[in-house]
Amino acid sequence: MNKLYTNYLSALFVMSLCFSLNAQNNVTFQVDMSQETVAAEGVSVSWAGPGATGLGDVSIVALDDADGDGVYSVTTEVMEDSIGYFFINGASSNPLNFEMVPEDCGFGLMFMGLSFNVRPLEVTGDINLPVVCWAACEACPVVDCDDPAVLIDDDASSYDLGDLGESAPWGIWPGFGGAVGMVVDTFESDNVFRLQTGIGQDVALYLGNNTSGHYRLAFLAYIPDTSTAFVDVSLAEPGPDVNYGARIRFDGGGVGDVTTNSANDDIAFSYPENDWFKVVLYVDLDNDIARLQVDGTTVGLWTEWSEGSEGPLLQFAGVNFYEISPTDNYFIDNVEFWEIPAADVGQYCYTATTISEGTHTVPGTNCYGGGYQIDSGDDGEGGYWYIYTPAEDGILSISSCNGGVDTRGWIFQGDDCGSLDIVGVNDDQCPIEVDGSEWASYREAIVTGGTQYYIMWDNVWEADGFDWELTLNTTDPPVEGDYCQTAQVITPGEYAIDEFTGNAAVTGPTIGNTSQGRTPTSYTLTEWYSYTPTEEGTMTITSCDGSASDNRVWVYTGECSTFSGLTLVATDDDGCGVSGGPSLVEAYEVTPGTTYLIEWDNGWDSDAFLWELIFTPVVDVDEAALNEGFNVFPNPVSDLLQVDIELPEVVDQLSLRLQNNLGQLVEQRLLTDVLQQRVELNVSQLPAGVYFLELTNGSQAVTRKVVIE
Repeated sequence: MNKLYTNYLSALFVMSLCFSLNAQNNVTFQVDMSQETVAAEGVSVSWAGPGATGLGDVSIVALDDADGDGVYSVTTEVMEDSIGYFFINGASSNPLNFEMVPEDCGFGLMFMGLSFNVRPLEVTGDINLPVVCWAACEACPVVDCDDPAVLIDDDASSYDLGDLGESAPWGIWPGFGGAVGMVVDTFESDNVFRLQTGIGQDVALYLGNNTSGHYRLAFLAYIPDTSTAFVDVSLAEPGPDVNYGARIRFDGGGVGDVTTNSANDDIAFSYPENDWFKVVLYVDLDNDIARLQVDGTTVGLWTEWSEGSEGPLLQFAGVNFYEISPTDNYFIDNVEFWEIPAADVGQYCYTATTISEGTHTVPGTNCYGGGYQIDSGDDGEGGYWYIYTPAEDGILSISSCNGGVDTRGWIFQGDDCGSLDIVGVNDDQCPIEVDGSEWASYREAIVTGGTQYYIMWDNVWEADGFDWELTLNTTDPPVEGDYCQTAQVITPGEYAIDEFTGNAAVTGPTIGNTSQGRTPTSYTLTEWYSYTPTEEGTMTITSCDGSASDNRVWVYTGECSTFSGLTLVATDDDGCGVSGGPSLVEAYEVTPGTTYLIEWDNGWDSDAFLWELIFTPVVDVDEAALNEGFNVFPNPVSDLLQVDIELPEVVDQLSLRLQNNLGQLVEQRLLTDVLQQRVELNVSQLPAGVYFLELTNGSQAVTRKVVIE
């Protein structure tokens, strides 16, 4: 039997090719075995030239995986000739260990009535063959989200300062002679890439001629507050005829937009100035879809990536950094270009699984479909998605309680993945296991029958799989005050919050993954109130006199069904002058007929407390009258400051505020029904210095400088 295998191996290379034999050349063979089980005998490569008639004419050399990445390689001498080669997994004496080379890249041979393919190669000099997948024509598809194919990873550290010119993967955009390439500069002693106005830069970042697959392009950007930036992402290979798939503009003032194609509207976004932030573009050529993330947030998803500016082209080939405005001046760093696995079921919004009420299993969240709040370590980039359409109105709840994993769950509303609005999000609200840490998630939302909702679990903390439950309560009415939609309708007066029971926080929304109240939306319970004034005036919301607890208040206008429908108009934490204490929104000017939604949260403290809503109608006391009737003495002062107020008519409410020269509030008094009044302020415990005492009725204000000795 072994003799038959030896003859088989020899005959495999009897080819009807005639080439002259020549000098020896170094050839590097490489095969990716990461998706195969490697035999104990290891991996080898076998080759022979034309006219091979026996085992002595066949070369077999072992390959090695020195770095353990699954790619086996060897560099060996091969005679200058036309050869056929293939890889072997295991003993070379057994043809069952030979790879089956596909016809698309193989050269056919016949032996004993059987056909075989080998890989043809004409050796005319030293060759470094690209990595191919075992028994395939190309590189292995990426299948592990934890192990993407890193095609570019460039942090500028390996370059000298100055113009890179043509230095792969960087270059000068072809067709524009005389341009300057990418410039390497320093930023706080580190090498970075710089784009600056006035020097004629027209930079190409070559990504390769990618016509299929799933890709992630990312870089850090720093844009000063006096500058703008522009990035063109090209479908076509860099050249004179630009066919872009996305034009990303950072227009200054922290706002920008991306133009995609005629089928999609421009997408607006915000970004931080004078700080580093990450830009990530995902392009799924297999589904013709792209997504953009800016500063850790998904700002848009669009279909028909291939509908380029100059016509259809399903490709992703380059990036063009160049100046279109005299204010373009910015830095980039940590440029990454990865191939990531194909979008599997549930891993992305556009591959979401349709579900009904009940218990469901998240297999894991380690791929790249999250991205609605990503921290600096890229946690939150992965996710798992579901689609749910309730048959009738009710209260939707999602729960990973006792699921064994630290989770964060999201609820969105939208007709498709390009039009999602956040309905709710929760991080920590219930135990991950019985008597365990309260790191699992629970969230409620009032939903409408027949409306499509998306539910996503991300990997901001862990990527492990878990079970979770979706319920729809259609029998019990929503509890008053637990939701924005069921906010308790109130008039001016005093109200008590005995406990927090609402699992529908908006709180800003301030979404993050830092607990202990600092990013409250994902962590807090809240209580809601609704107030609609009937006349012009000011609104004061205060827990200064009714609370010893640390509370926080938020005020909105708008519509309750999604976060984007609400506009935050006022908020306060510790406004009563006590750190870690009660809150105050003072003399906020309101519009008759507008409904103001007031939300209190337990991000810092869940103790019961009293709070008061005060409405002050507009009073015709002008600034001159306030100024004339406002006197303070003695000044300078060391202990008791006397404040005399004398007005021509009664004012329902005045506010007296003492601030230090840093603008920090150190003392505040709310005065009601003021005509003539003396107020005494004890300043003996305040540090010496210059202070400012303000008297305001909400629409006018006057100030006195006070010196404390």
